[in-house]
Amino acid sequence: MDISIPGLPTPIPGATPIVILGANGSGKTRLAVQMTQQGNAEFIGAVRQIALPDEIPNWTLQTATNELTNRTNQRRNSYWELIPDIEALFGKLWSSHAVEAMRIYDQLQDGETPTDLPETVLNKTRGLWKTVFPGRTIAFKDFKATVSNEYLGSATYTAKHMSDGERTGLYIAARILDSAHQFVVIDEPETHFHSRLAVRFWDALESMCSDKRFVYVTHDLNFALSRKDASIILTRPNQAPELIAAGESLPADDVASILGAASFSVYAKRLVFCEGREEKSLDQELLRAWFNEKGTALVPVGGCENVKRCTAAFQTTSIVSGFEAVGIIDRDHWPDDLLSNISGLHVLPVHEVESLYVLKSVYLAIAAHLGLSTRAEQTYAEAHQGWKRQVNGVLSNKLISERFKAKSMMLLERSFGGTSDFSDRTALETALTAYIPATLPVTKPTQIWTEEAHVVDSAVNSNDPADFLRVLPGKPLIGPAAASLGISKERYCELVKTGLGSTEPAFAALNAALEAALLPFLPPRKSA
Repeated sequence: MDISIPGLPTPIPGATPIVILGANGSGKTRLAVQMTQQGNAEFIGAVRQIALPDEIPNWTLQTATNELTNRTNQRRNSYWELIPDIEALFGKLWSSHAVEAMRIYDQLQDGETPTDLPETVLNKTRGLWKTVFPGRTIAFKDFKATVSNEYLGSATYTAKHMSDGERTGLYIAARILDSAHQFVVIDEPETHFHSRLAVRFWDALESMCSDKRFVYVTHDLNFALSRKDASIILTRPNQAPELIAAGESLPADDVASILGAASFSVYAKRLVFCEGREEKSLDQELLRAWFNEKGTALVPVGGCENVKRCTAAFQTTSIVSGFEAVGIIDRDHWPDDLLSNISGLHVLPVHEVESLYVLKSVYLAIAAHLGLSTRAEQTYAEAHQGWKRQVNGVLSNKLISERFKAKSMMLLERSFGGTSDFSDRTALETALTAYIPATLPVTKPTQIWTEEAHVVDSAVNSNDPADFLRVLPGKPLIGPAAASLGISKERYCELVKTGLGSTEPAFAALNAALEAALLPFLPPRKSA
């Protein structure tokens, strides 16, 4: 399934995905449009009408097909405009589904046994959507789409109340599953999806559509690196596209441009990937104050798994070169035996980044700066006792539950970590189904619960604040810590950030004390 890319001398062979990657304004969308202007590909633009009406049009199959064809042609000629095609798309899928249902009904009425029960595009779309959005089921009845969510009990909601992610997944799945084209070009495939959902959605769709080749157009480097065995086409303003050959690295200047000047200085040679999004939050403000040199950039990438993936990608010289990559993840509720197997990442020795604000050494540094050193040891001990009292039965039980779930999930995932032989379906079924009853969470859940309850109870009952902060969240403790010094939470956090970043003589002692306090917990402040 070779694909020709305008500006490249030869087609790209194979069936694996292609990623057209470039910064905003680099011409990647224009390149994608050129590829599809002859009508030989399904093109899904970045501007999409994803709001499915509450009532699907009751059209004949021919009328719906003609209407969808007209709107597809409009979309091809005006890809930058919002063409409302979702109504016609689902009108066609519903009519096609109804035609098949009527054919089977007529056969049964005539006393015949149906020889085939084709899976309609509407049914495929519904199945994929349910896979990608666990716990949610979409039903198409009486020309209406209704979603039921098991996490909301028996409550249901109509199409107009779906989230943007749910709508996007439904629309794109229907478009691609209905398409007769062998290759599909998608502009901004990550739009309206959070990072992990985008990867899960496109993995599922690629798996279901093994007869199609996918071309992704994106400026999201993290998403680009998530596409397995993808050929990467790099675009730059007013230049011909460049194919990054297998084993070659993305040029450092292009990586900086793609990730965006808003994310970090183009002078950065060390990228520190962390959890969360680009936002003003206590954890990111502390990390930015710590990594405040020009050569280091903090890049929030979402959840823990994204930190792992991005760090690994940048540490693999065959993909990206010119940067030192560091990944920081919260200790969170992960068990020790999982964390001990993580390599290439800095796992915080405390529950979360915010816990660093209430380290004893940090607290004493702030107290000294405020001239309150005399009673600081005592007030911190009193604050610690107050924290312990906060962890009542409900909160303690919740923490045990979360740790129990985390360890059970880890052990279950680990049991499926081996290679499988896909040539024999019966043997494959036997092997995979045998994993579950042989896995510790299934066979010895009481043991896991007891172990995690011991971890939480020991941390709560310990007189060492370090034990407490290793297991329990520190963010709720910042306010009480600040109050014990007679200042607000905002003032306390501002002193930590200012103390780390200021070069004024009045903050010299605080700067030195905070750096000494945090150095055992964080990667070095300066890049190598």
